[in-house]
Amino acid sequence: MTSGDAVSHPDLPGGEPLQSRFFLSGIDLWAPADRQVVAAVSDSLADVLGERGLARFNRDLLTVPDVTHVVVRLGVNDIGMPGMFDLPQPPTSDLIAGLSALAEQARQRALKAAIATITPFSGAALPGFDTPESEQARQRLNRRIRANQAYDAVAELDRALRDPPAPAALRPDYDSGDHVHPNDAGAQAMADTIAKALLV
Repeated sequence: MTSGDAVSHPDLPGGEPLQSRFFLSGIDLWAPADRQVVAAVSDSLADVLGERGLARFNRDLLTVPDVTHVVVRLGVNDIGMPGMFDLPQPPTSDLIAGLSALAEQARQRALKAAIATITPFSGAALPGFDTPESEQARQRLNRRIRANQAYDAVAELDRALRDPPAPAALRPDYDSGDHVHPNDAGAQAMADTIAKALLV
């Protein structure tokens, strides 16, 4: 962290490393009036953790000034976390219903909405996260997402980040090391894939 205007300094002169994460209520920036504004709701794969997506969709996306597009990247925690706590898998129909509800809210605001497929997590370092039941649920949900009728576009994050020889796992060069979260190269691949979906 450093004080002052350091936007053009890649090394943050005088900066000091911190161990804390900071939760931002928003980021404001100046842009031409005709610029598209994309807002996203996600889980820790996009470095967001907190309330469930349905609870924060209105606050984090629909109230963003001049927003034109929304990206929904949710589901991996719904699939993986039950195994961590010996809870049953939620029905795929419940997850699809929640995702469809978000699309409907976006449609009511005349926003273009994209949904992302669920990325691989085989070998996840989180106990109970990677189970045969979780992988089956991920595959079921991705099939439903790909066949979606509710969203304007699908961002194929699963195909962009998976390891071709082992499609249930992240590509090694995109893996941060915990086999769930992408590294910087993986995050760039996610951004490129979402941008491509939004252009379509």
